[in-house]
Amino acid sequence: MINLTNTIFNTQPFLVHMNGSHLKNTAGRRLRSEVFNKIQNTTYDGEGGIRDTTYFICTSYGERETNIEKTFKYFKVPYVVKGRGTQGWVNTMKAGLLADYLPEIKTKYTMGIDSHDVILLKEANGIIDTFEKEFDCDMLFNGELVSYPENNELAEFEKSIYGESPFRYLNSGVWIAKTEFLKEVIKDVLEFRSSRPKSDQEIYRKLHKKYYPRVQVDSKCQLFQCTCSALKKHLRESQWKSDPDNLNEIVIDKIDDANFELKLIKQ
Repeated sequence: MINLTNTIFNTQPFLVHMNGSHLKNTAGRRLRSEVFNKIQNTTYDGEGGIRDTTYFICTSYGERETNIEKTFKYFKVPYVVKGRGTQGWVNTMKAGLLADYLPEIKTKYTMGIDSHDVILLKEANGIIDTFEKEFDCDMLFNGELVSYPENNELAEFEKSIYGESPFRYLNSGVWIAKTEFLKEVIKDVLEFRSSRPKSDQEIYRKLHKKYYPRVQVDSKCQLFQCTCSALKKHLRESQWKSDPDNLNEIVIDKIDDANFELKLIKQ
């Protein structure tokens, strides 16, 4: 339906993650508007499907349909939602919801997805084709421009592996994993959670270092695209000073109704 080309790597991701605040996500929010305009005015006549994958969505929103649900329904992708209406929500709750549901998952793959800030651009079946063809790992996360939460040790580790890419920092809002490996890792996730980390992203960044190369980051945006810009005005001084070469604004240009291009403007 929508083809978004990352011009840095000439890749065409399937999912867009508008991570961070709306102030940092002008380009992503505009693209979202284009996607929903398409959904409202067109009909998808493909077969849809999930290709041996469970799509696991966490949300604290009540019964309101989230952005990822709207796009999944359009592309006929079945999914599971947990956490609706949870009071006192914090991101680390996602680990418990996943652990509780994991014994019920029988598919070869599991994908974890945030709810309100993620959209699917095109048929989901291609995600597995690309994952199997392009990646030699058991779990893959989307990558972003900013190291969050601040952790110099983890940031240096990520830069040492993915330093050629601006999208070198693990973001836990979208991931795909082999289910059997996920069952192995979830024990560590719950153990790290007991130390009261700032977010589930801190947990997964630690596990990335522990399990690499079985756990990797989609640093060339072949499956996932984060759209949060890294600008001085939006970052603490310690954040941008730790990686001054990676200050970039994300811009998405509309080529025509079906094609868009993402580029970075150096700050």
